Amino acid sequence: MKNKELLYYILIPVAIILFGISIFQKTYYAPDDTYIYLQYAKNIASGNGFSFNPGEESYGLTSPLWVLLLSLPAMLGINAFWFSKFADLFCAFIAILLFYRLASVIFKDEILPLAATAIFTLNAWFIRWAFTGMETSFAVMMVVLIFLLYFRGRFSLMFFILGLFYLTRPEGFVLVPVFLLTHFLTYYFLSLRHVYFLV
Repeated sequence: MKNKELLYYILIPVAIILFGISIFQKTYYAPDDTYIYLQYAKNIASGNGFSFNPGEESYGLTSPLWVLLLSLPAMLGINAFWFSKFADLFCAFIAILLFYRLASVIFKDEILPLAATAIFTLNAWFIRWAFTGMETSFAVMMVVLIFLLYFRGRFSLMFFILGLFYLTRPEGFVLVPVFLLTHFLTYYFLSLRHVYFLV
């Protein structure tokens, strides 16, 4: 059996199975922060704004965008708890797919993207927070998408997603100067090489 076939038929399925077993064990589990988000979402849907207690506006959460998304099922009469968990799980799966696309852009080899994706899927913290109703998988999905857009040169969309990421995790602002500096240095050195070529 070739290495690629080994990854396809053994490593990747094992990673998915282990990920699925962990998810199944957390069917009814949700940390305290999930219920805080749901309480905020309920009040937003009821017209009470960003508040944990109705009528008392407060900022007791770290992800305004996630709580706005969770307010949608509350407005539509859908169970917000299960919506948050399955939206979280959906984002986790999309993050895995996007990571594979990103790894395929970085590594031209066919084997390394599969191995990297398997390792990413089995990351202890990624598994820990998936399917909890928290914004973590949503944030991970956005970070992977931001890097994928950067490597593909789609900078306008990248910075738009980066703005949304800041509304998902407050530490997202750190990536703005990082990408600006990286883009500037890359552009500068590319231009410098072009000058040497012309000379």
